[in-house]
Amino acid sequence: MFDRALATALQLHALDRRTGPLEPIYAGHLLGVAAIVTDAGADEGVVVAALLHDAVEDHPREISTAKLATDFSPRVARIVDECTGGDPS
Repeated sequence: MFDRALATALQLHALDRRTGPLEPIYAGHLLGVAAIVTDAGADEGVVVAALLHDAVEDHPREISTAKLATDFSPRVARIVDECTGGDPS
């Protein structure tokens, strides 16, 4: 599930950029958040949600919480939804 989430996140955010000079590549932010929750002892579902935490908010035309529930798990979708304040669609 982690590999699929990483591929999905990289595809969705391929052209996204962070603000500021230190993080020009958005993937660095996603991997950093995933590393933090991994180091804190999170299970795979939480790590996957960390990778996808900006997906629905930043790319609502490409992905939804319903799609995350189908492609990953309802739990992953719920965590992402809680991180973003709800699915905008």
